[in-house]
Amino acid sequence: MEGKDSKAVVFGHALKKEFFVDDNVVCANTGSFGTVCRQAFAATEEAVKVSQKNTDLGFLYELPRRMRRLRSRVAEFVGAKESDIAFVGTATHAVSTILLTHPWKQGDRLLMLSLAYPTCSFAADYVRDRYGVEIELIDVDVDFDGEEFLKTVRERFEAFRPKMFLFDLISSMPVVLTPWEKVVELCREYNVLSVVDGAHSVGLLDLNLDKVQPDFFFTNTHKWLFAPSGTTILYVSEKNHSLIDPLPLSYGYGYRKEDAKPAAPFAERFRFSTYMDSAKYLGIEGALDFRATLGEEAIRRYTNEIANKGAKIVADALGVPFTPAPFPLSMVNVELPIKEVPALATEEFWKKHNTFVRTCEYKGKWYTRICGCIFMEESDYERVAVALKELCGVN
Repeated sequence: MEGKDSKAVVFGHALKKEFFVDDNVVCANTGSFGTVCRQAFAATEEAVKVSQKNTDLGFLYELPRRMRRLRSRVAEFVGAKESDIAFVGTATHAVSTILLTHPWKQGDRLLMLSLAYPTCSFAADYVRDRYGVEIELIDVDVDFDGEEFLKTVRERFEAFRPKMFLFDLISSMPVVLTPWEKVVELCREYNVLSVVDGAHSVGLLDLNLDKVQPDFFFTNTHKWLFAPSGTTILYVSEKNHSLIDPLPLSYGYGYRKEDAKPAAPFAERFRFSTYMDSAKYLGIEGALDFRATLGEEAIRRYTNEIANKGAKIVADALGVPFTPAPFPLSMVNVELPIKEVPALATEEFWKKHNTFVRTCEYKGKWYTRICGCIFMEESDYERVAVALKELCGVN
């Protein structure tokens, strides 16, 4: 396949040297923690050194200056205005920021999906318990029908009248890709605040947030972009800047005025809650530089293709049906022939096989999630298949 510079790029094991992963380790679960590329790590390391050469001037002037440049570049990458972009630690951090600092009133209603990520559900539980917010779920099947889903969303908007709809762009486990752009349109039509859990999006999808215009959107850069762990992009549309505050509360909160718009720009308010972690965020720039040498489209094509090839290898080995994931998904559901998590699934077991995959139970069935990555090849998934056959007791 070819990268942006039209030079031939060899994906697979040849690219493993660009990461820190041990040669004998198979990364079939990049959807959880991702893996940082060396170029991103180097950018973070260099920023740490800058901050320590003169700590006062580094933290007060140089790192904020670099963060502004990074915010501009990231905004361009996700198709947003720089003024609508901030950084937070994780998707959990982002959803807590949105839900916990939103000005709820007793009786407000929040709509969610049945396969929402657990920490999103915990944040929802918090506002229910603290503010009396009513929560309702839309049931989602693994065998997902986008048009039926949109019909259901419209029906629930009309019946439940939620103030906010928190939904996945790509769910974690089991994996489902929603028609998120159309859902955001429905939210606008019914005057419902849209909160898009896009944790699995940047690095997989070509985003244009200004075009779609969700009210709130967050996405992890460590999962699929090869950036350092704990780096998440938070997008908030301009009209909603005053609806939330950064967590933990810091100097940015002092910029607020009672019952008025913030006295300082949105990103500036968030800067004070994350500025001690500026170095890790600056690693995103190194990740973007690295990806530019390969080409975004080429990366997405390869990871989708290798994830599907790998999932088929695993499914065939287990004797279960295989349904390929549509482009650009690089995570594939494979149903497991088990009725509970085997006792065999221990740290020692995964160490023996030098790999790891997640499992989950959903609606009475067990699934694993097979992920693709630019340095993976089919032979890697053959090793995953061996491990899962032993785990599931398949001869």
